[in-house]
Amino acid sequence: LEVAVPIRQRGIDLIAYSETTERGVPFVPCPIQLRASAGRTFSVDQAFASVPNLIFAFIWGIGTDKTTSYGLTYREAELVAESMGYTLTQSWQKDLYSLQQPNRSLLESLEKHLMTPALWRQKVIDLQSTFRERLSEAAAL
Repeated sequence: LEVAVPIRQRGIDLIAYSETTERGVPFVPCPIQLRASAGRTFSVDQAFASVPNLIFAFIWGIGTDKTTSYGLTYREAELVAESMGYTLTQSWQKDLYSLQQPNRSLLESLEKHLMTPALWRQKVIDLQSTFRERLSEAAAL
């Protein structure tokens, strides 16, 4: 997995991709919006809804021996927010929901998005493959 830092700041903190040796395979970046904290902050910003292949990277416990990371696409984060009722709040109506004290229910919802180095790589590869499939389908139309 390769990671690049954008030169200009437009809300994307990193760009991840997996190199391919196949000729003719389009380069597919996966922009990453980092949400790092010493505590446990969960937030979803609707401003990122239109960014293809976006991954929210929630890194919790920075500076501790209990650092954990979660990787969610925008849609996955939105589904978690919906399941928790966050999309019914006034905050969501203003395009952003954020909380700093996740309850047990939220932690359980996030459990399937807990990342390891191997899972980060697989998430990026899967997103790239899905995007390439959509490009092929669109070209066939």
